[in-house]
Amino acid sequence: MSLFEPSAAPIGQRAKRYGEPIYTYYRDSERPGIVAIRALLEEWFLELPEDERLDLQQRFRSPIERQHRSAVFELFLHHMLLRFGFEVEFHPDIPGVTTHPDFLVSRDGQALFYLEAIAVSNSTQEEAEANRMNQVYDTLNNLQSPDFYLGLHLEGAPDTPPAGARLRGELSRWLATLDLEVIRQCYREERYEEIPTYEWNHEGWHIIFEPMPKGDSARKPVGAANWHDDAGPSAAARPRRISERWRGCEGSLRNIGAAAGGCSPGGRGLPNRQDRRDEWALWAGSDHSRC
Repeated sequence: MSLFEPSAAPIGQRAKRYGEPIYTYYRDSERPGIVAIRALLEEWFLELPEDERLDLQQRFRSPIERQHRSAVFELFLHHMLLRFGFEVEFHPDIPGVTTHPDFLVSRDGQALFYLEAIAVSNSTQEEAEANRMNQVYDTLNNLQSPDFYLGLHLEGAPDTPPAGARLRGELSRWLATLDLEVIRQCYREERYEEIPTYEWNHEGWHIIFEPMPKGDSARKPVGAANWHDDAGPSAAARPRRISERWRGCEGSLRNIGAAAGGCSPGGRGLPNRQDRRDEWALWAGSDHSRC
């Protein structure tokens, strides 16, 4: 019995899509690093007692993220305990109790403690909201611009699936009206309040888009890929702090701050001046004069 099933449709070395289940991507990816991870997890899986493998395998293969992560966490804890020289019994009986903890941990035949593996995850509602957002991010990943990346500032979450394709069309038309050199000059001179933004709302989800000029080395014709590396999804970014750099560049969108981040006086919900300098240096080039 194997932890991963054979891939029926390998996907090469592309980045993971936002809406793609974790297990599916790790099963199908041919990136060397992920191939190595698969091999390591298979070794850990073979350390399990045979009668425990099927249950963990089924949860590991689940498209539901919290079930998959829980199985990974149990697999890791079991391997770690073995490496430290402990013996591990699965789902031991406890006198007077009808429930069973995940592990009874012993050493040299002496029971030491029970261990319950609990992986923190989103609620069902939060997971549903994230899935709706991920659908939009994957749609926006197909948006291409020869001159600009797009920064995102996100607030809230959608109550219903947004029309991602329509938003992508709106953004494409908006970007086509912008002057690259004018916006570059705004960044160089830190006149951030003069940079145009595009605001979009959908049933509790508010996004502010801001154009971020590409450096000359990153400018490509519309529809062309720019460059790739080992980062995750490359265009629409989740609401994370600006210090988390998203390094794949085949798409157009870049995160410019979380809802709780600092705001500049020049715009509602936009990053502070230092965050803008950081983002400009990351995406337009480390040397402003090169852009």
